[in-house]
Amino acid sequence: MCFVAITGGLPITTSVGAVIGGIGVSGASSDEDVQCANLACRTFGRMNAG
Repeated sequence: MCFVAITGGLPITTSVGAVIGGIGVSGASSDEDVQCANLACRTFGRMNAG
């Protein structure tokens, strides 16, 4: 499996660490893109928790 690391992109993983996808954000500074991607991952995790 091949991964490309870019600022603003994060892997989406399961609770056991398996990578099942990714999320990428672009349009602001690199740090702001990462913050938005983190928020999206946390929000998605809460939506599937219940």
